[in-house]
Parts: sequence; C-alpha cells; structure tokens
Amino acid sequence: MLFIHLVALNRTSGRATAYHFASPNISEVIAEKKRVISFLSGQKVKPSISFQVVPTESASYDSVNSYNSYFEPFKPTEDLKTFGESIHVTQALNSVDVASYLERKFHFSSYTLQKMLYFVYSEFLVRFQRPPFRADFIAFANGPVDYDVYEKRRWNRDSMGLNYGFEEKAFGSKDGKIIIDLIDFVNGKYEKCFQNMNDEGSNLTHRKGLRGL
Repeated sequence: MLFIHLVALNRTSGRATAYHFASPNISEVIAEKKRVISFLSGQKVKPSISFQVVPTESASYDSVNSYNSYFEPFKPTEDLKTFGESIHVTQALNSVDVASYLERKFHFSSYTLQKMLYFVYSEFLVRFQRPPFRADFIAFANGPVDYDVYEKRRWNRDSMGLNYGFEEKAFGSKDGKIIIDLIDFVNGKYEKCFQNMNDEGSNLTHRKGLRGL
C-alpha cells in the first residue's frame, strides 16, 4: 500500500523539528495540511514552515528518512500541539540571541554587554508590561547579569558571533521592528553611561532597586 506523508518542517537556530502525518488517502493529507496551517496561524510568533509530501510504502517516519536523508536531522512528532510548543520555545527570543546581535553590532565588552542587555530588557518591560525575551538575570555585586550569556561568553564566545537567532526570530515577529528600534534607542540613551561603567555614581545598574528583575 502506498502512503502519502505530509511533513511540516521548521529549522531555527540550528534546531530542526518536524510534524509528521501519513495516510493512503490524498484527501486526508490535504485536509491535514489545512489543519496544520490553521493551527500555526494562531501562534503569536508566525513560524517559518515548509511542507514536504513524500510517497513511501510504509506509514513510518523512518521510511521518509530512507526515501531522502534530508529529513534525518529533523526530530519528528505526530502530535500537532507538541510541534507547536516546540516551535514556540525554539522561536522565542532568548538572552543569548539578543546578546549575540548586540555583540556583532556594537562590539561591547562583556561588562557593557550585560548592562546593555539589562537596559533593553527593562526598557521594553516598562513600556509594554511584558518581557521582550527570555532571560535569567541574577543580582551580582556590580549589577544584574544574565547567567546564560555569562556562561556562553565565558566558555564559547566565538559561537555568539555565529548565532543569528535574533535575526531569524525577531524579523519574523510582530515585535521585531519594535525591539530593533528599541535597541538603537537604548544605546543612544545610555551611550555616555557605557563610557563610565566602572564609576559607581554613573552606573545606573548599581543603584538601589536595579539589581535584578
């Protein structure tokens, strides 16, 4: 029996996921594709999805891999909700995405990068009452530090220059232009402060009440 496989693929920041559906009935495959599109259109961040249709003699995803090794890197699921959740986690901006973008654009030192990241986060939070990206700020002696960025920059800094997760995610979201414009605004607003980061009086993140979120 010939099975027709519908495979919805998403690849963001090096993470590859797939939604798999198989049926011998082409009408069911067409209906499932419409269901997937309808489901994903309700996501806050519109994911970048490609659809592939593959004919094999088995209903398994392994048969799709055998048909073409292109599909092997993608982690499959046959649960649409699980697929949607995996895309949400993958495509949601995180602190390392934003810090990598800031490093490429401004070439900040580690110290200044952490300050800029905190200022962008807090400025967006004040304006829109919601966080702009996932972050884990910890209160250090010299102000808030994002732990993931600290670890990445300390042990694998070169990878940050190759991380284009910000461009992949922000450019496809409703908040993308807002965040990009806000980054430029915050840099202009605090540029002079960045030049005096080691001065306790000038460093805003050393003031009471700004040690963490």
